[in-house]
Amino acid sequence: MKILFITNDLHDALNSRVNLKNWVEKTYNFNFDIAAPVIIDRDFSEISLKLKKRGINFSNIFLINRYIKSNVFDTIIFRGIENILLSLFIRNSKRTNVVFFLTGLGKAFSNSLYFKVIIRAIYKQILKLYLNKKNATLIVQNIEDANDLGFANIKIINGSGVPIKFKKPLNFEYKTPTIITATRLNNSKGLNQIIELSEKIIKRNLQIKYYVLGDFSNLKSHHINKILELNKHSNIFFEGFKTDLSSYFSKSHFAYYPTRYREGVPRFLIESLSNGLVLFTNSMPGCSLTVSNNNGFLNFSTDDVLNKIIKMKKKEVNKYSENSRVLFESVYSDVVIFPEFYKIIKNND
Repeated sequence: MKILFITNDLHDALNSRVNLKNWVEKTYNFNFDIAAPVIIDRDFSEISLKLKKRGINFSNIFLINRYIKSNVFDTIIFRGIENILLSLFIRNSKRTNVVFFLTGLGKAFSNSLYFKVIIRAIYKQILKLYLNKKNATLIVQNIEDANDLGFANIKIINGSGVPIKFKKPLNFEYKTPTIITATRLNNSKGLNQIIELSEKIIKRNLQIKYYVLGDFSNLKSHHINKILELNKHSNIFFEGFKTDLSSYFSKSHFAYYPTRYREGVPRFLIESLSNGLVLFTNSMPGCSLTVSNNNGFLNFSTDDVLNKIIKMKKKEVNKYSENSRVLFESVYSDVVIFPEFYKIIKNND
């Protein structure tokens, strides 16, 4: 059996899809190819088809159609709304099992959007048209997204699957409470709240460390200047984008993720669960379910976050940490997620 997974993001390919590829090939001896935009001058051997850019364009249409013509695939997975729209221009056999994979509903389902009722209706109608045209199966990552779309026979897979490999002992050191945030730094992902939390740690002279991982080089100048000023303090660390977060997770106790964006299940929160962190996030679809085992808190203001952390004793932190790991193992780990993908890849309920 041959599978092609087309993703619109190199980071997604390397951090999520390669693990799925390796599991499928090792467990079932299937061929699993990945197509992804590779825009930097590096040799990624894991990427079978290197695209020049993301989205709908003549280059992608040509390269993917040529690749499919020379390789007969039993299943093709299109990840993201861009690639779902791209699928209309991709020729495949009627026998091909086509899968659409939405990792969140994005800005189209933002509550702050003007004309949101009309835009959502158009989004759903187009998606329904594509599903019928390609006779495709639709996967989403949380029940709220499935309910908002309202289609029959939607498959729900809770995340992308993260390996079980704890790097931090359960009874970890807790002298200096440490918070971590890893995200794209923009307004919808809570940039202003992240900066506000940093400022309050400094203003209140708290013995708390805060690591923020995400590229800030393209932000507006006033945000960059503010971040550079915050970085002068010994307990605030805006580190920029990092591909490997393991060393940061290993020294952190709390995950802060103030997103307002319609994501599926944020990988950062899943990795935080796997490392036994106590979660602070918002009741957004995909986020709220990661705080469902007495392992974190929803919709806290920045003051409430800091007040809670200050009051938490080591015993309580350890209990929340254990609960995060239990939730991860039972719902979000690759042991749970990858077999669910396999069922759909095989087109077998």
